[in-house]
Amino acid sequence: MNSKRLAILAMVLLTVPLTASADRIQSTTSVHLTFRQCIAGATACDSIGPSQASKSAGLPGDLAAAASQADPAYGESVGSAKLTDAPAAAELNARVTSLLATRNGSNSIVLKRYTNEAVATQTLTVESTLTYEQVVPPENAGFPADAPSKSGAFAEFVIFTSDANSFEAGTTAEDNFAALMSEEDPDIGFAVLESARAKPARNVTEARTEVFSRTVTLNPGDSIWLMAILQSIAAHGAAVDAALVIDLGWAPEQSAADQP
Repeated sequence: MNSKRLAILAMVLLTVPLTASADRIQSTTSVHLTFRQCIAGATACDSIGPSQASKSAGLPGDLAAAASQADPAYGESVGSAKLTDAPAAAELNARVTSLLATRNGSNSIVLKRYTNEAVATQTLTVESTLTYEQVVPPENAGFPADAPSKSGAFAEFVIFTSDANSFEAGTTAEDNFAALMSEEDPDIGFAVLESARAKPARNVTEARTEVFSRTVTLNPGDSIWLMAILQSIAAHGAAVDAALVIDLGWAPEQSAADQP
């Protein structure tokens, strides 16, 4: 998933149509798990087949979502997403193991609207800490560079504004995830302020922590949306375990005279 995809996710989430029984909400969490088979070519997993089993969790507006699935023919996929109070605004986890000739995935997503309720201009710093451990068989290094079978962790967040102050995301966990993952591109007064991502090397064995952050300025009453995704992909005997913690830091804006 790239920055363009994540920006579009947030934009479409605000406009997806649904039944009259759905409530308009300002936050949500979602988890989506998949089992797929590898399609062999020059390597054991040149590409992947359609989803053989999937599971979604997190109803529209849920502050927490969690799901797991296991199969002796595939392996295991586990994911969770939770919105919390500042400074720890969100916690996401995505853990996957795979057997030979399989490719499994875990996606955890959070979205929330934040407003500067102070009487003065504030800066908001979003800091994300990705911790991951991935074990990949050496033979997987030969998988095609652009193949979706490459194993590894991925995390990204985007801060954006919109003319809408709430959104609709259906009535089921499947609706919720589908809205987040839609790639339509309507014009709804959407603007990305900042985005950042951590994209560790795929198809290598390593364990590491990466920190990435962005800061935006909000006048009194201004609102922004924050959306983040954590993904673990494991193929052909690989295992990937990742966690993403997002912290928020509000502070009065410094004038030029106040800055060191």
